Amino acid sequence: MQYVWDFAILGKYTHLFWLGLGWTMAHPIGTVFLGTVLGLVVGMLRVQRWALIDWLLVAYIELFRCTPLQAAIGRQLASSSRSSVRSRIAASASIGSPKAKPCAYSHPS
Repeated sequence: MQYVWDFAILGKYTHLFWLGLGWTMAHPIGTVFLGTVLGLVVGMLRVQRWALIDWLLVAYIELFRCTPLQAAIGRQLASSSRSSVRSRIAASASIGSPKAKPCAYSHPS
C-alpha cells in the first residue's frame, strides 16, 4: 500500500504556525526581561538597607536560593490540582536528597 502524502493542506494553517512561533519566542524573551527587571529592583532595594524591606527581600531570596531546578519544577508540578498525592510525595522527597550539598548562607553585614 503506497500512501501519497499531500502537504497542500498545511498552507491553510500557516498563520497558526507563525502565531505559535511568535508566542514561543515571546515567552522566553518576556521571562528574561521581567526577571532582569525584578532582579534589578530587588538588588537596588537590598542596597537601601531598610529593615522591613530588607527582611522581606531576604525571605524572598532565601526561598529560591540553592533550590535545584528539578526541585523547583517538582514543587510546581506537585502543587497543581491535577497531581496525585503520590506525585506530591515524590516531589517532596526529591527536595531533601541526601546527596545534596548544603547551601552556604552568607548574609552581607
